[in-house]
Amino acid sequence: MMKKYALALFAICLASPIFAGDFITRFLNQCVEGNRLVNNVNIGKTMLNKMIDITGDESLKTAFHDLRSIRLVTTENPSDSKFYFEKARDLASAEFGDYQEVVSVNEKRNKMSVLIREEGSDDQDIILILLDDNHNLTLITLSGKIDLASLSKLSTTLENRKMVGEDEKTEDAEDNLKNP
Repeated sequence: MMKKYALALFAICLASPIFAGDFITRFLNQCVEGNRLVNNVNIGKTMLNKMIDITGDESLKTAFHDLRSIRLVTTENPSDSKFYFEKARDLASAEFGDYQEVVSVNEKRNKMSVLIREEGSDDQDIILILLDDNHNLTLITLSGKIDLASLSKLSTTLENRKMVGEDEKTEDAEDNLKNP
């Protein structure tokens, strides 16, 4: 019986460095304050495979095929977003020095950093830190074999869908003003 507990403890100790190196986990454990709420979504390999099975979008299938996980943190409160954006950048520079910043945008209303770490051709990790023009914070990590061309195409597709949705909301709002 004692051997089982010792083996379980040993397995946990071996696994903890894997999870400890994850940006989102460290961000949630070290940066998030109880009075400043965040949303967190974790999508593992099993769910990615299910998403691939049910989608008809070939670019989505290609983008998700070799990923191990996608993790997201968001917050929509403007003061919390700015606070957490700085915390995320500080965490990335202090504890993720093995990542290279490949994109940096610092505009008046948009700020973004994209960092990447490659462990050979089949294993990459990407960290995206984004503060958008609506003062919403988005942190995204991708792990696995990342097809940047497919992700770029997917990003464009999602952005176009978002713009169509915003146009529909604008049209609905205008109709409501005309016909109360």
